[in-house]
Amino acid sequence: MRSSLQRILGVGFGLAVIVGSTLGIGILRTPGLVAGQLPNRTAILAVWIVGGLYTLVGAACLAELGTMLPEAGGYYVYARRAFGNAAGFAVGWTDWITYCAVLGYVSIAIGEFSALLLPSLAGSEKAIAILTLALLAALQLGGLRISSRFQEIATAIKCGAFLIVVVAAMVFAPGLPSGSGAASQAPSLPSPTGLLSLSGLIVALQSVVITYGGWQSAMY
Repeated sequence: MRSSLQRILGVGFGLAVIVGSTLGIGILRTPGLVAGQLPNRTAILAVWIVGGLYTLVGAACLAELGTMLPEAGGYYVYARRAFGNAAGFAVGWTDWITYCAVLGYVSIAIGEFSALLLPSLAGSEKAIAILTLALLAALQLGGLRISSRFQEIATAIKCGAFLIVVVAAMVFAPGLPSGSGAASQAPSLPSPTGLLSLSGLIVALQSVVITYGGWQSAMY
């Protein structure tokens, strides 16, 4: 008889993993990069909307796959079923290496932002990154219940912090003066043309997709 996954963590934890993984370092780092690659605000918003639609389509596909194949392993399970063991092996290891790189990227970013918040920590970014990874690894040793509860609490705090930042940006953002001088005082963006425009669009879309990344985390 085929065994199935045990229902231990629940929907709340699944939402915490998805939201916590998606609402991460990327949204703090990539908006400026995306804006610098596109000629105007309409294009910037359009790229973010396209990335969101791409995410919704991907989520629908993975929801269907997860229902059809309720097994642990993420992309490995689906690639193995569709293309065989060799493809599953390659996809599984690539996915694992990617997540290792993501952990390093996020840890380094935590160290850099910590140094910006507390200038006295300047020069200790790598040490902070290593300490962050060590603390999270130690937390996992405490067991499933402790680590899952930490995920839920951390996600709630993160959502609250981001909400405060968004509200503060909307409330305290300086407005442009009315009249003919408003347009001249608005910051101008580079206007790429031809091949440069295409390359900028590709870089912007890639950055947006990476920023949205994390929505698939619950499938593991």
